[in-house]
Amino acid sequence: MKQALDQKNWMQLNKLMPGYKFNLGGHINHSLFWKCLAPVKLGGGKLPEKTSKLSQEIEKTWGSCEKFMEAYTTLLTGVQGSGWGWLVWDPAAKALRTMQT
Repeated sequence: MKQALDQKNWMQLNKLMPGYKFNLGGHINHSLFWKCLAPVKLGGGKLPEKTSKLSQEIEKTWGSCEKFMEAYTTLLTGVQGSGWGWLVWDPAAKALRTMQT
């Protein structure tokens, strides 16, 4: 990578980028995944407070946290092999969305 950058070899960089993107993305996703699975005493494993902005947005979009979890489970059931599901904020729509990567 360094050699390709130093030489401004854009074709070689283009060939190398998918591997870096895949591996770095996987590292970041796994780090976040394990943090989200933290025990309750460390802030993980519980639903957001009903009065939180997140809970309010979930209820606005799906009707309840339970209905969100059902929809999210349905979305992810079809993922085979390596894949991720995300709850994301869409700033253009000013709404929560789910997506797969």
